[in-house]
Amino acid sequence: MALRKITPLWECGVTFTYFNGETSRFEVCSLENTAAAWGNYKSSQALLAGLMIELYEDELTSVQLQEAARLAGFTQMDRLLQEVESLSPDQYKAWSAAFPSTCEAPQETPDN
Repeated sequence: MALRKITPLWECGVTFTYFNGETSRFEVCSLENTAAAWGNYKSSQALLAGLMIELYEDELTSVQLQEAARLAGFTQMDRLLQEVESLSPDQYKAWSAAFPSTCEAPQETPDN
């Protein structure tokens, strides 16, 4: 990891989120296997969408989610809540995997 051109963003338990300057993408990996990113986002909005889905799954209220989105600058929370409330349990897994990519904005880097 020390040889890679990354900008660390946050760590939670063994989950590590960072901007990879080599790929120009936001990535998420396990600290137990930093070579295999399991989350890969083109923009900060897509990354934040993934985080907001995690907060939704942690059962934050819609008021708490709206406030978190406002503070983080996530612009798609109303759409996220509207879509998630219309899903059946069978649809949720596919939706949660696909939703972040629908939030991708023009390429951003931590320096923008």
